[in-house]
Amino acid sequence: DNRYRFRITGIAEPVGLFQEDGRSNTAVIPRETLATLNNAPGNVSIIYIKLKDRQQIADCINRLTKVYRRYTVREAISLEELQQYIRMISTPFMLMVVLVLLMSIFIIYTSFKVITRERLPVIGTFRSIGATKRITDLVLFAESILYGVIGGVLGWILGLGILYIMSILMTPQWLKPTASPMIQFTITQSAMTIILAIVLVLVSSFIPIYKISKIAVKDIILNSIEKSKKRKSSKLIWGILCLATAFGAPVFSPRSIIFPITMVGMVLAIAAIVMLIPFITAGFTKLFECSFVYIFGNEGILAAKNLRENQSILNNISLLAIGISSLLMINTISYSVGKEVINVYRDAKFDIWMGVGMADRSFKARLFSVIGVRDVYGLYSAYNVEIEGSNDAVLKNRAVKDRILWFTGANKNSFFKFWDINFLGNQSAILKKFDDSRNILLSTTLRDKFGVSIGDYLTIKTKRGNKAYQIIGFFTSLMQNGDFSIIPERYLKSDMMEQYYTDLFIQTARDPALIAAKLKKKFQREQPFIMTMSEMEKRNMQSNEQMFFILQGFSVLALLIGIFGVFNNLFISFIERKRWLAVMHSVGMSKVQSLKMIFIESFSGGLIGGIVGVMAGLLLISLVPYVMKSLNIPIPMHYSWLQFLFALIAGIMITIIASISPAFQSAKLNIIETIKYE
Repeated sequence: DNRYRFRITGIAEPVGLFQEDGRSNTAVIPRETLATLNNAPGNVSIIYIKLKDRQQIADCINRLTKVYRRYTVREAISLEELQQYIRMISTPFMLMVVLVLLMSIFIIYTSFKVITRERLPVIGTFRSIGATKRITDLVLFAESILYGVIGGVLGWILGLGILYIMSILMTPQWLKPTASPMIQFTITQSAMTIILAIVLVLVSSFIPIYKISKIAVKDIILNSIEKSKKRKSSKLIWGILCLATAFGAPVFSPRSIIFPITMVGMVLAIAAIVMLIPFITAGFTKLFECSFVYIFGNEGILAAKNLRENQSILNNISLLAIGISSLLMINTISYSVGKEVINVYRDAKFDIWMGVGMADRSFKARLFSVIGVRDVYGLYSAYNVEIEGSNDAVLKNRAVKDRILWFTGANKNSFFKFWDINFLGNQSAILKKFDDSRNILLSTTLRDKFGVSIGDYLTIKTKRGNKAYQIIGFFTSLMQNGDFSIIPERYLKSDMMEQYYTDLFIQTARDPALIAAKLKKKFQREQPFIMTMSEMEKRNMQSNEQMFFILQGFSVLALLIGIFGVFNNLFISFIERKRWLAVMHSVGMSKVQSLKMIFIESFSGGLIGGIVGVMAGLLLISLVPYVMKSLNIPIPMHYSWLQFLFALIAGIMITIIASISPAFQSAKLNIIETIKYE
C-alpha cells in the first residue's frame, strides 16, 4: 500500500508493448528500481531470450524445459498465435476479395465485349488491307495490358486511401484520442497489385479477343455475325458437379484445411450458379411466356422469348446474382453476430464487471459498503493456459501446443447464479460431480477445436506442474469467442497458485451506471477496471459494426461493379440487336411497343437476377459456418427475410434503371441506316 512518486521522462505511442486494450495501463521503469520496490534485488520474473537462429526455437525450448523444470518456457509469440490473430481480421476480407475479383472478371469481360464489338469495323478494315489475325490480336492484348497498368496504378492509389480510411474505422473508440491511424505496405505488395491488375485484364479479355479473331473478314464487313444458339448440356452437368463439390468438400475436410477448402467451395458455388443460369432462365421464360401474354400482350411474349437466347441478359443475371449474394452474405453475418452478441450478454446475470489488482476477500467485502451493490462474485481465472497433452493421440502429438484463453474456476453454488451457462446434457447431473475431482467443462468451440469427448483427459500445464483434468461436460458460449473453460474453483486456486480474484461480478439493486460511478470514485486509488455489462455490450457491438461497415462497403462495391456490368451488357445487347430491332420497326412495331418490350425484358431479367441472387446468397451463407469453424467462432446464422426482399426489389430496380438509355436509343433507330449498317 506504499505510494511512490515517479517523474515522467517520455510518452510512448500506443503500439507494441504500449498497445492499449481498454482495460490495463503499461508503464516502463528501471528494472533495478522495480526490483528494489519488490524487495527482490537481482531477481526477475520473466526472461526474454533472442536466438541467433530462429529455426532452432523448438529445439531450444525443449532443452531449456528439461534444464529448468520448475519454470515455464514458451515462445513469446508463436507463428500459429500470430496467424490465428491475423486470420480473425483477414478472413472476412479474403471472402470479399474473392467475390470482388469474380465481379471484376465479369465487368472486364463485358467491357471488352463492348470494345471489340465497337472496333469491328476498324478490325475489318485492317484485315482487308493485309493485317493478320495475329497482329490485330496483339494490338487488342496490348490495349488490355495498357488498361491493366493504368487500372493497377489508379487502384493502388485508391487502395491506399481506402486502407487509410479502414485504419480509422477499425480503431476502437476508446483508442482514437491517443492513436493516430497508420498504414504499412511494401514495394513488393505494390508491385503485386499492378501485376494482379494486368493478369486480371489479360485473363478477362482473352475470350472476347479470341472470339473476334475467329470472325471472317467478309462477315465483319457484311455484319453477318451469327451466334451459336446451341445451349451446351455439358454446362448443366458441370454446374451440378461444382455445386455438389462446393457443399460436399467442407463437410469431409479436416479442420486444418477447412478454410481454403471452403473458399474454393464458394468460388465453385458461384461458378455453378453462373453455369446453371441459362437453364434456370429457360425455366422462368416458359413460365413468363404463359403468363405475360395475359399481362403484357404480344410485347410480353417477345420479351420472354428474348430472355432465353440473349447472352447479355444472361450475363446481367450472373452479375446481379454475384453482387446480391455477396451483399446478403455479409449482411447476414453482421446480423447474426449482432444477435449472438446480445445473447452472450444476456447470459451474464450481473450488472458490472470489475477488475483490480490484488483483490481478496476483504476487498470483496468492501464492495458491499457501496449502497446499491446487491451481491458480488469473486472469480479466479487464468489466461492462455497451455495444454501439455491428452489421451487423444492427435492432440497429444501436435507440434504446437494448444491453449485455452479463459481458464476459469467456479464455485458451483454461486458461479452459475452469475452466469447462465447453457449445458449440453443434464445440468444437475454434471454439477453434482463437478467438485468431486479435477474435472473440466469445455465450450463446444474448444470441444470441436480439440476433437475431444466426455471422459477424455486434458493435461494442463499449471504452476504446480502438469495436472490431468477429466472432461465431464460441454456448454455453448461465445464469451471470449468461445475460448472458455470452467474447472472447480479450489483446483484453480491450488494448481495456478492464485490468491487474488482476477475479476469481480457485481449485481446491483439500482442503476448499474450510477453504481459503477460510485465504485470508480470510492476505489479511485486502486485504479480498477469497471464497466457495466450494457457498456461492454455496446462497445462490442461498436467494434463489430466497424468491421462489418467496412465489409459491407466491399460488398456494395461488388454490387456497384455488377451495376456497371449490367449497363455494359445492356449496351452490348442494344448493339447486337440493332438490325433485329430495325427489322421489327419495319414490319410495324411502334416506338412505344419497342420501349414496352425492352422494359419488360429488364423487369424479367431483374426478377430472375434477384431470385437467383437470393438463392446464391443462401448457398454462400450455408458455407459461412465452415469459415467460422476454421476461426474457432461457431456463430449460428440468423436470417433477416426483409433483407432478402430488399435484395429482390434491388435486382429489379437496377436492371430497369440501366435499361432506360438503351430503350430510348432503340426507339430512335433509323431503320434504313441501321439495316444497311457497314
